[in-house]
Amino acid sequence: MNSFIFLGLVLIVAITFFLVWYFKHDAREKERRLLIEKDLDISQIPERPRFEFHFPWLKIGVLAVCGSLGMIITGLLVEMNFFGMRMEPLLVMGGIILFLGIGFIISAYTDNSGSNRNA
Repeated sequence: MNSFIFLGLVLIVAITFFLVWYFKHDAREKERRLLIEKDLDISQIPERPRFEFHFPWLKIGVLAVCGSLGMIITGLLVEMNFFGMRMEPLLVMGGIILFLGIGFIISAYTDNSGSNRNA
């Protein structure tokens, strides 16, 4: 039963992305046809800037390393019974979240664009 729900959700997401692309493409084609019908020169209309997506591999790497360090360090501290109490799940999650937060701060400074940085 759960696999049918998962499959349904995947199909809904795929259909949604397709419909968004289709209607966006259709609107651009209608605009282009309208300009041709009005006898306007299409070459004089400025071209829309292309969106270039650059996948943030460096940021993902920094976050993965910091999350792993958080797991390793808090795991070692719990195994050594450093804190002397039995709050292991809370300590492990706190350590992971702490190191991921540090990773987010580091990855913000490793951004290559530099144009959208507010610091």
